[in-house]
Amino acid sequence: MKNNNWQFVSFELAKEMKELGFQQESLFYYLRNWNEDRTEIIGGRLRYGKNEGIVEEAHTSAYSVAELLKKAPAGTSVLKRTDKKGINPPRYYVETWETYHKDIWSENPADAIAKLFIYLAKNKLIDPSTI
Repeated sequence: MKNNNWQFVSFELAKEMKELGFQQESLFYYLRNWNEDRTEIIGGRLRYGKNEGIVEEAHTSAYSVAELLKKAPAGTSVLKRTDKKGINPPRYYVETWETYHKDIWSENPADAIAKLFIYLAKNKLIDPSTI
């Protein structure tokens, strides 16, 4: 599923963060409905029942921009760049002192910040289980 909502991390990046061991505490979650094969964002507490058609182990945090910024390391910068004519969508560049000049960006600000967290975790610059 492609996430066209700039407020949330895409499902693909959210899954990668989960696999790297990031805490799964969020105000929103991605859930896959087993009988419709679709993934959607829901808010609030997670509840499961036999007739709800939700695959429990499929829940993944759908981090919002605000949640990610709150967890971002000190010194994190987010820069929005647009072209002069406004033809192309804006790009959001994210960096810390450890990632300076690494060219971490996305057209979705939540995805840009998620990519930063993934880079930091993969390079052992942060412990994902604490975030």
